[in-house]
Amino acid sequence: MIEQLQRALEEAERKIQEADRKTQEANRKTQDAEREKQELEDRLEQQKTTFDEYLADSHSVLDNFEIAKIDPSSIGRSTKVDNRRYPVSLREWTEFPELHEGYFVIIQRALGHSRLFPTSGFNHFIPDAVLGHPAVVEDDVKRFENVAVERPIERIFEALLIAEPRYGDKFGFSGMRFHHRERSLRLLDNGETDATQEPDEAMRGRSQSRPSKRVASESQVDTPTYPDGLCFRKPPGDAADTLAFVFDYKAAHKLMVEDVRMALREDLFMEVVQRINSNKITTDDTHKQQEAADLQAAMALTQVFSYMLLRGVTYGYVTAGKTLILLHIKLDDVRTLYYHLSTPDDCTKLPCQDQGIAVSQTGVAKLASFCLLSFQSKPLQGVELLRLKDTPGLRRWPYPYDEAENTDSTQKSSPPSQESDGSLYEDTSGGGVLETRKYPTRSRGRCRDTTPQGQRTDDEDDGSNDRFHGPARAEGTAGSNKRKAAPLSSSPADSGRGQSSDNSDGQSIRQYCTQACLLGLKRGSHLDDNCPNVSSHRIPEDATHHSLTADQFISQLDKQLGRNVYHKCIAVDPYGLGGKIGAIGALFKLELEPYGYTIVAKGAQAAHRRRLQHESFVYSKLETLQGEFIPVHLGLISVADPRGYILPGGALVFHMMIMSWCGERATEAVVPDLASQVRLATSAVWREGVDQGDDHSLNMLWSNERQRVMVIDFDLATLRPPPKPKQVLEVSSGSKRKRHRDGGTGTHGQKRKTSSKFRGAD
Repeated sequence: MIEQLQRALEEAERKIQEADRKTQEANRKTQDAEREKQELEDRLEQQKTTFDEYLADSHSVLDNFEIAKIDPSSIGRSTKVDNRRYPVSLREWTEFPELHEGYFVIIQRALGHSRLFPTSGFNHFIPDAVLGHPAVVEDDVKRFENVAVERPIERIFEALLIAEPRYGDKFGFSGMRFHHRERSLRLLDNGETDATQEPDEAMRGRSQSRPSKRVASESQVDTPTYPDGLCFRKPPGDAADTLAFVFDYKAAHKLMVEDVRMALREDLFMEVVQRINSNKITTDDTHKQQEAADLQAAMALTQVFSYMLLRGVTYGYVTAGKTLILLHIKLDDVRTLYYHLSTPDDCTKLPCQDQGIAVSQTGVAKLASFCLLSFQSKPLQGVELLRLKDTPGLRRWPYPYDEAENTDSTQKSSPPSQESDGSLYEDTSGGGVLETRKYPTRSRGRCRDTTPQGQRTDDEDDGSNDRFHGPARAEGTAGSNKRKAAPLSSSPADSGRGQSSDNSDGQSIRQYCTQACLLGLKRGSHLDDNCPNVSSHRIPEDATHHSLTADQFISQLDKQLGRNVYHKCIAVDPYGLGGKIGAIGALFKLELEPYGYTIVAKGAQAAHRRRLQHESFVYSKLETLQGEFIPVHLGLISVADPRGYILPGGALVFHMMIMSWCGERATEAVVPDLASQVRLATSAVWREGVDQGDDHSLNMLWSNERQRVMVIDFDLATLRPPPKPKQVLEVSSGSKRKRHRDGGTGTHGQKRKTSSKFRGAD
């Protein structure tokens, strides 16, 4: 009996163990199945996507972009457009949909079904800072656009060049990039005095405590603004990057889709300017809100329009997240701004079963076509950029056009109103009040612009007839407000082309002359047989010395620039992408014909004339170092053309300091002991009694010819006082205690340190 019970117990235990084993096996299989499912999901999630899938996903990200609810009364007037040229008319860009359809098909066919793009779940990887909270300010829009629009566009063109390399040549690009920090030469009015340290005070070692009243007032009027972003295309080959278009961000609540749709109409600008110049304010809340929306839209478009004019491009856009407004100007009628509005609703209006057409209407798809279109245009330069900037018939905000007198649309749509109690026009957004400008709307009796006398603008010249200052210019709008401006170029109006004929032969393909060559020119000595241009210098053919003196060289170069300032004179780095635009100057490459002398110039605006003169004076004090530790300085030239040399962004160069080319940044060279080389060069300058004042790494260049560091930029340099007799005695005695205490001295017994900005090169 006991044995039977024992066997039964063992059997029960065996069954329990078997059940446990089966349970564990089932659990293991369940876990394996779940793990396999997760792996498949992860693989699917991480799988690269096709072009169409990528566009659809970008649209889903846009759907997740939330806009904070903002009280309309809190919307201020932050967009700065005063004194900026604005268009007469705003018209729909009716050609764009067809152009977009053609370009989209080209991209779609090239990329096909290849999986070239990040996972369809890439919105999971977008930082919370972008989609984690509703957009409140402009920076929220910027962060969103960087991740959800601009980077996808860059990926699309990277993939396009991989899939169809021939399209690079066909559409004129080998790469593209969005850029958010413009480094162009800071725009100054020609009459503006630089508020920084003046040369004569720098010589005395003093700094200006505060700008004069004149400087302060001019700065308030002439404070230029810059676009939030620029798109550059890299042309095929070794050509430098070229500007394709400009763009601006706006806070999402300032350009709501519904408000913008109502605002975009042909007479938007004239209506808004009329309201600003009137003494009437709206009392109806509905109309008050619409007028606020009109004002925001008009100012946003005016801002980008002015950026396009000053940079010579015919394409631009403004975005507020869900609102994308593509912009275009035609060179045969610059007074009209064309727009195409893109919103998330564009996709949902199409049949959902036709997904291929729907994704073509996404903002990213349209912007990709917009990029291809802009890549085939060239920014205007030189004389044609000046003509575009000064297009006849363009007025400055908020000066009204004559055409505004002939329209009664404002009166027809005006709600009940009342006279204001003074000279203020109320900002309908509730963010403050706008000063009323009572400017005449018709030029009576004589042709002239309505700009008040003495009013300065950010891209107008001012000055005396003194050539060194640069003569003043008239704005050129007189008598032309009722006429269509003449075409700027003979090329098709919609192409955006228009490279100036003055510029067509302006580039020098020569290599720079050597230091030894230009030292020989300056000192009237032998030619340098190692100079790449020596055969052109050798006049007559058997000459061993330079045929020109330094003074004759400057005189000949001055005459050449006087005939055409853009001939054989180009800005080396017009957009500042290569670090060759400084605080006061831009670098130019010049060639003197027919002698072949190829040099550089530091070009400055009229306001920085004294700084450039001071720098030239410092070079004269460093004569013995020229061609060895600093560039060879050949002299100063003032541009004879009263319009100056215009750079992208509108800066006008009137003065040039002619020098030898030293090389590229020392930090980019392969130098075994760069810090020692820097100390050698800066100490040489210091021993000559000059404190360079700005020994940043950007001002240290590596000369392959001299195999050493050379120092540039002396506009902030100061001359140190001569040593006192006691100091001379101490230096000559070589006091070990003093050397130990000071860590080494210069010849004047003053401590010299290499800037910490450069010591990082160690």
